[in-house]
Amino acid sequence: MPNENRALVANANIGEVIRGESEYAFGLFGKMGSVLKCPSHVQLCQQNSPPEHVFVVESGIITVVIGDQDGREYYAGYRTVGWTLGTVSVITGQPYPASLVALRASRVRVINARDFMHLLAEDTKLSRYVHNLHSREIYEQMASLSALALYPLRKRVEEFLWKILPLVPSIDTKYELPFTDVEMARFLAATPQHLSQVLRQLVDEGLIMRSRGWMVVPDRKQLWHRDNDAIR
Repeated sequence: MPNENRALVANANIGEVIRGESEYAFGLFGKMGSVLKCPSHVQLCQQNSPPEHVFVVESGIITVVIGDQDGREYYAGYRTVGWTLGTVSVITGQPYPASLVALRASRVRVINARDFMHLLAEDTKLSRYVHNLHSREIYEQMASLSALALYPLRKRVEEFLWKILPLVPSIDTKYELPFTDVEMARFLAATPQHLSQVLRQLVDEGLIMRSRGWMVVPDRKQLWHRDNDAIR
């Protein structure tokens, strides 16, 4: 078998293992803690607070928000169905490095830190799942940092929309975005003014249209994006 084919088979097998571990972990989590139904903009945990819980996203979108003493906020990313949040702080005993806020109506399972750590110590399959989760987190953080360093805002905006549009309510090519332009600028580490210029460019070129809080994207495939299959 050619080396390239061997690599493809190996990657496929690894993907199956990870999916199996994720399903196993969620089966365990489904018997623990309690379910919290969060309206949009409800805070799950506060930056720098003690790590008392782990949060499992069952539906919706959760924003990772980092703030400073001057009240400025940067949205370090968002997490969707399948993510388990707060594990790093619970394992290390360090405060939560960011606040977790529902970007849209979400369903989150809240698990006590002690119960999570007890299960983690006894279950090697769950431990492997958490290792994979942390590896994925590091990968995505590196991808985000490289985008900030290497790509202009125009490309970052297109990729952000390409990723998030399938996650929001839509009718055909019409999408209801659960955030304002100011909040979108925080996701992209940009000023609202600079973002507004880029969005106008996309409108002028026919890639997007804006109408009463909705965004129309005739062909999402036309938006620039990197190949992120490896982290899906």
